Amino acid sequence: MNCANDCINYLTAPSLIPIAFTYNGAEHRGLKDGFGAMTVKKRSFCDRAEYELSAQHLSSGAVFKVYLTHWEDRGGFSIRAQIEATRRTEIFSDIHWRYTVRSRDAYLYGNLGDDVSGQTVGYGSYCYRLREGGVHQKNESGRPTHGYFPYYRISTEDESGIFIALSWQGRWYADFTQEEQEVIFRGGQAGFESYLEKGEIIRVPLMLVLEYRQDHVNTWRRFFIHHIMPRPGGRLPSPMVSVSNGTCAGLSEGLLRDIKSWYEKNGIDYDFWWCDAGWCADGASSSNPEGLWLKGANYEINRDAFPDGLAWLGRELARQKRQLLMWFEPEVVRTPDDMMEQFFKHNEGFKAEWILGRGGKQWSGLDLCWRLINMGEPEAVEWIENRIFSVMDEAGATIFRIDFNIPPAEFWDKNDSEGRRGITENKYCQGYLRLIEDISRRYGCIMDSCSEGGGRNDLETM
Repeated sequence: MNCANDCINYLTAPSLIPIAFTYNGAEHRGLKDGFGAMTVKKRSFCDRAEYELSAQHLSSGAVFKVYLTHWEDRGGFSIRAQIEATRRTEIFSDIHWRYTVRSRDAYLYGNLGDDVSGQTVGYGSYCYRLREGGVHQKNESGRPTHGYFPYYRISTEDESGIFIALSWQGRWYADFTQEEQEVIFRGGQAGFESYLEKGEIIRVPLMLVLEYRQDHVNTWRRFFIHHIMPRPGGRLPSPMVSVSNGTCAGLSEGLLRDIKSWYEKNGIDYDFWWCDAGWCADGASSSNPEGLWLKGANYEINRDAFPDGLAWLGRELARQKRQLLMWFEPEVVRTPDDMMEQFFKHNEGFKAEWILGRGGKQWSGLDLCWRLINMGEPEAVEWIENRIFSVMDEAGATIFRIDFNIPPAEFWDKNDSEGRRGITENKYCQGYLRLIEDISRRYGCIMDSCSEGGGRNDLETM
């Protein structure tokens, strides 16, 4: 078993690249048969090499670009891809990674995801002997780490093995099958089946492969710390202690000043202030008379409660060498139905066609409603980013907390047209990644991810 060799072989043998897909009813594997010549670009860094492999699929005219990151000293690599149409294509479907592990009797170890149904134990562990039957897992809700957790360990006969992580921000599937001499892993976006219009780009989920020899716990831990964890200012973050508002309803400047004063009088030290939900306006005005986050839109600070947009808090924290975290649920509008007409008037530049749909439920005796914004629309992402930047800059916030409290899958499906299954989701996930990348680039900050618990702990979000 040598993952590093696998990665090197992909550079010179396009047929070995572990991508598989169906086009117009015909199955394909690799980037050789049915493709033009492959080009390779390389960038070298002190701890890794990055490659871009590009080849044109002749039948569709689409250009496949595969992005490899190779950590030779760690025995691992990541691989992701995009497909760009040069003209309208026929149907692409079941685009996935297909990776094989040499083993006659392998065991699959993993964990369930976070649980919001109450039916399972969140993050409960499991072990399957693959010779006794294959394993199939699939995310249904569109929040990728609810239900199942797409991080896996395959243990082979000599107690060595590999980790496989599949990173997608929507619905994914993962299959593990024991053959006579090998285990076959297949994983990708679940249910994709769509033609592409000229100029359209779709993204293929990222797969990470990392080998280990006996000490699997520390192999993964060291790799994650050194190569996945963000490094604000070029350094790993130290452990941090936070304090918070203590409430998400009825917040005001006076209340926050009292809370902050109480922390200081009692000698409570901390690294950052956690300003969670409750600071936002109602979406239809610059205020929020009821002071409830669940009846608002977090694109503007409630000016009645915080006349200077929390600037006083950011300044005081900066003077004390502390930071300010602010909560956002940027993909969702929670302005009540009877205020939506005013919402569109108040929020200049926001387009009604960006809304994918409306949902709601009873929550703690209240009517909770929401509207999901289409992150697949670049204009919508830019509009949201500008609002986030405005709020954070005025407040002096340096840590961004993103929340996502609704299951998006049904809205994605309802917005797919005939012959376009999965396209809304794919573009949405691309827009979401652009959002968090742009925020990280602007603030160089630590980010906090929440999605009704741990629903978005995919590798790329991390």
